[in-house]
Amino acid sequence: MSTMEKNVKLKFLILLLGSIIFCISYWGGQHDFFTMLLSSYSYKGTILLLLGIIIYNAIDIIKNINGNYLYLCRFENMQAYYKRVIIEVIKSNLKILLIFLLLIIAFSIFGCYNNYNLPTTFYGLNFIIIVIYYTIKLAILCILFSVITVFVYSSFKNIGIAIYSLILICCALIDNSQEDIVISKITQFPINYIEYLYPHEYASIFYDLIAFVLFVSIILVIISILKYICFKKRGDILE
Repeated sequence: MSTMEKNVKLKFLILLLGSIIFCISYWGGQHDFFTMLLSSYSYKGTILLLLGIIIYNAIDIIKNINGNYLYLCRFENMQAYYKRVIIEVIKSNLKILLIFLLLIIAFSIFGCYNNYNLPTTFYGLNFIIIVIYYTIKLAILCILFSVITVFVYSSFKNIGIAIYSLILICCALIDNSQEDIVISKITQFPINYIEYLYPHEYASIFYDLIAFVLFVSIILVIISILKYICFKKRGDILE
């Protein structure tokens, strides 16, 4: 997969640039380390940059696999093919996410000017636990969007990816603020992916977890539909 290897430096530089832009936008010293770290997960420009790289990387992997005829011949059926593609895409994108997190941590350390005070706790939990919780959320969303990319590109090629990317951008640009609202009912649960990276005020951690689980369930249904369409449109591995 030589093409993919050639693009590693480009992906790293884009992540680096995005992290610098994020750090500059917060102008350093205005936030403690943990607030800067958590804010990076809901900063729209940074998240869109990350998702853009993840989508691009997934397409890059699919093209490289599809371009290797001898490799394709090893798969017995479409199920085996997509299982391998999805595994490779997820593994690669999690590495990109790890780079993203390390860069954000590094620039948060640089920008906080040794301010490591813990902010007010959420739900009575240590703020470090909340940061870990949102990191897991971000990782799960990256995995889900990676899988969606595989089926969208396989079914609809570039036009499908263009529409998919436009949807993600539009969702990110929608105002996700819910100030002075304590989310305690299912009708108040967010329907926009970027809102699950924003520290909304829920009645308890239970409501926060239930909201995210329901959102993930909806995404899994969408993935199942896309998978069905993909298998119907593509009858053979070598097509």
